[in-house]
Amino acid sequence: MKGNWEFDFTVRAGSPVVALSPGGSASIPITVEAQGQAQPVQLGVATDWGGAGIVAEVAPNVVPGSGAAMLHVVVSAATPPGSYMIGVQGTTTGTFKTSQATVTVVVTPKPTQDQPEDNDGGGGQEAAQGGQPSVAGKKSPAARPAYGKMSAASAHRGPAGFIMTLVMLGVFGFGLYYLNQQYNLIDTIFGSGTTQSTDPGGASTYTGTQTFTIYSQMGGSPMSNSGPASVQIDGAGDVLGPVLFGKITNGVFTGEAHTNDGASYPMTGTFSYGTLKAEYRSNSVSWVWTLHK
Repeated sequence: MKGNWEFDFTVRAGSPVVALSPGGSASIPITVEAQGQAQPVQLGVATDWGGAGIVAEVAPNVVPGSGAAMLHVVVSAATPPGSYMIGVQGTTTGTFKTSQATVTVVVTPKPTQDQPEDNDGGGGQEAAQGGQPSVAGKKSPAARPAYGKMSAASAHRGPAGFIMTLVMLGVFGFGLYYLNQQYNLIDTIFGSGTTQSTDPGGASTYTGTQTFTIYSQMGGSPMSNSGPASVQIDGAGDVLGPVLFGKITNGVFTGEAHTNDGASYPMTGTFSYGTLKAEYRSNSVSWVWTLHK
């Protein structure tokens, strides 16, 4: 007959990482694989994140040798975004044997609601009032008369008419410079070559979205959460975080994204015309970033 000390078991989690929004919940399968003389295995939950507003419990909390249980996780609406580790530990009476499975709960920010777009595409009302269609959601100055079609009276106004023409040309030039700085219009319309399209330029803030998706190993639909994201990129192409770090060289990005619990994901992507795209993909997780200057 085998003694109690020969009993062995392993606790496993169906999903090592779960992404949830504040106020969400999830159930993760827990399995106990045992060898030797069967004995009851007590299951308990261990955490290290204090009062973060997350409730985790395993049921049933006793498995007779090999068996299955379920880890139920509920995230409070006030839980700050970040990564929270939950340990499901199994123990047996009369032995020193223990086994623990770890589940990381990634709490993602709730996506901000986009402003509604005008039904006429942003240009109908402005055009009716003498303005120009909006560029990238912002109103442009009202249309000015074509400078190559000045009236005969304007052409003979002498020094005053000449000064007015210079002032109007100056205003036009400043407006074109401003729009190009904001929206890179000249490069977009006429092309700027590979060097400028892949050059971050001066230090800038890039904002956009990041989507974290988990593919269940037990089957079923993937769990996906999106939220706002931002990074700092300096003139040398160094991506300085927060969360996303790395280097842009000739339009190619390589780096990594860090979570609050110290985990990191290797990220690769591209940078072109002010848009940075970075991603990590595996059989169980994908993390995609899209950022604009």
